[in-house]
Amino acid sequence: MAFEGFLGDLKDRWSEIPKWQKWIGYIVILIVIAFVYKMNVLDPLKLRVEQLNRQVAQKKVQVTRLLAVEKRRNELKKEISELRTRIASLESKLPTGREEVSGIIKSIAKNTGNTEVGMIRRGKEQSKEYYNQIGYKVVMKTRFPNFISWCKSIAKANRIMTFGDMSMIGLHPEKKKVTVEEVVDGKKVKKEKEYYSYKYTVQVNLNLNAYTLKR
Repeated sequence: MAFEGFLGDLKDRWSEIPKWQKWIGYIVILIVIAFVYKMNVLDPLKLRVEQLNRQVAQKKVQVTRLLAVEKRRNELKKEISELRTRIASLESKLPTGREEVSGIIKSIAKNTGNTEVGMIRRGKEQSKEYYNQIGYKVVMKTRFPNFISWCKSIAKANRIMTFGDMSMIGLHPEKKKVTVEEVVDGKKVKKEKEYYSYKYTVQVNLNLNAYTLKR
């Protein structure tokens, strides 16, 4: 009953308040309600929206980076594939290391001319990280210009080889005899004459290294 009396009293007082004051009261109440609603509902929603927008922006940046990485990865894959193809092509042109060294040395000496290979001695095979190395001792008689040609041909041979220690010894001309016919008093007479042969002028003692690639 007390509460009903309080409500009735409040109603009577409210009816006594002028209309313009009532409108001011309504406006104040609406402002308070709007403020409370804004603080408790709108502002948290706005803050959440901003957080989500930032997350979306971060995700977009990550996606852009990932797309760039994916594109670069595809480009690198293509480059690697092209490089492997080129490497395979170059490797197919490389000497296999199975070419017979002695045969190459003798064949080039024969084609060079005025070159006689006296000895080819194969050494022990040495294992390195990427290749095997085999040493050869070569002794030959030749002329200096012919030896230069032989070296150039060895450098171009279908086998990877390098030059090691080398020494040269000058050779004396070889004394030879030849039978010739001469006319003496109208008669043919055979005589022996001596001459010096300069077929070979140097003896070359050379160390060669041949290589076999490990694949």
